[in-house]
Amino acid sequence: MKKFENTILFSDLDGTLLNREGVISEENKKAICHFVEEGGLFGVATGRSQLNSLMFIKELPINIPC
Repeated sequence: MKKFENTILFSDLDGTLLNREGVISEENKKAICHFVEEGGLFGVATGRSQLNSLMFIKELPINIPC
């Protein structure tokens, strides 16, 4: 069994995952990738439209419907 198996994590974009410059830090990207590699399920929960979110979420290993 992997460390984060059966664990789901959703993150908001604005004010949470995105920094003040509107980008996802490399540190956060690496942490999310590690979480997913260890069996975690990751998604985003945002009020942004799908098109407005796409530029950010295409960089992430989203593996659960959101």
